[in-house]
Amino acid sequence: MYTTSLWSTCDERKFELTGHYLFHFNNCTIEIGDRGFGNRVVESTQVFSLPTYPKQISTEKVLTYQDIILQQQNNLEKIEELRFHRTVGATLEELP
Repeated sequence: MYTTSLWSTCDERKFELTGHYLFHFNNCTIEIGDRGFGNRVVESTQVFSLPTYPKQISTEKVLTYQDIILQQQNNLEKIEELRFHRTVGATLEELP
């Protein structure tokens, strides 16, 4: 079985390891063989600033040519519907 050494900044002991191990360490560095692993707590006091100018959000819909054509088609259909109702209404009024 493979044997290697363990050293850490958590305490000053040095270990010789044989087998499989699971390590839990906080806010220190360990060295197993020739590989180093670190774990440290970092606190940040960085402040994020918001822009001082007001951001303009555009809520206007951008019309495409296809949108205009569809709107025109809907308008023509509505006009035809109104003409039909006007003709039917006029016909009903003329009846005795």
